[in-house]
Amino acid sequence: MEKNLNITAIIQARLSSARLPGKVLKKINNKTTLEIIYLRLKKSKLLDDIIFAIPNNKKEKNLKDFLKKKKYKFFIGSKNNVLDRYYKCAKKYKSNIIVRVTGDCPVIDAKLVDEAIDKFKNSKVDVLTNYTPPTYPNGLDISVFNFKSLFSAWKNAKTNFDKEHVVPFLLKNSKYKKINITHDENLNLERWTLDEPEDLVVLNNIFARFKGNFNFSWLDVLKNRKKFPEDFMANKNIKRDEGSILNDDQKLWKRALKIIKTEKKASASFLQRKLQIGYNRAARIIEQMEDSGVVSKANHVGKREVL
Repeated sequence: MEKNLNITAIIQARLSSARLPGKVLKKINNKTTLEIIYLRLKKSKLLDDIIFAIPNNKKEKNLKDFLKKKKYKFFIGSKNNVLDRYYKCAKKYKSNIIVRVTGDCPVIDAKLVDEAIDKFKNSKVDVLTNYTPPTYPNGLDISVFNFKSLFSAWKNAKTNFDKEHVVPFLLKNSKYKKINITHDENLNLERWTLDEPEDLVVLNNIFARFKGNFNFSWLDVLKNRKKFPEDFMANKNIKRDEGSILNDDQKLWKRALKIIKTEKKASASFLQRKLQIGYNRAARIIEQMEDSGVVSKANHVGKREVL
């Protein structure tokens, strides 16, 4: 592979997460998730640039303002077609090799990123991953691909799933050469990512052990996992990659269900406030909960019971 290639980490990020709204700006040990990702990636010896790719959406104004304030480079692109967002971002910044990172992985490790880049450059493949199948903890996912392959995926991908998740089109087509790097021990059930409120508890526990040092190795986290197992209990029942399986309505339903069962309240106006959605949408969810036997029908004063 030719020398002097521009190697860019493109981090997809958004505030409008169905399961944990605003997650990329949630504070962990007094820094936002995105600040931590940026600080950790800056330790890479092979990355030339770090770019945040965010949706073109009025709801993302706070994210845009935050990135401007921090003077981080960012690109605004399609809300739902993340593949298009990646392609146009890479094209703008003249990226030859792209490292895809998501904005919900604050434990992402620069050394692991450099190992992936090095392996990619020396393997003569079109795409490299470390999660097909996964052996690293959830939250350390990395994919590396060249611009030519990204362009091909952008040009030929047809399904919404392929456009939303960027890499699947490359992985499922035999014309692209691919490689997956693995860890000696299968750690795929470990969960160090940020998708649910329980994940935030675990991540705060992880970072608290390092007392303000944000540039620890993921292997140090693994040592603490064995030393302080109680730090990692809060999210142990959440399935890996559940977000890529569920659509937005399913994610919203799951979140609404958790709120109703925790708060023991069930009304459209209550859900509207908690989920920050329109009243009609909240009312439809309440109707579905009635039909599913989650809540009772409203009594003569409009009150429902959580069953």
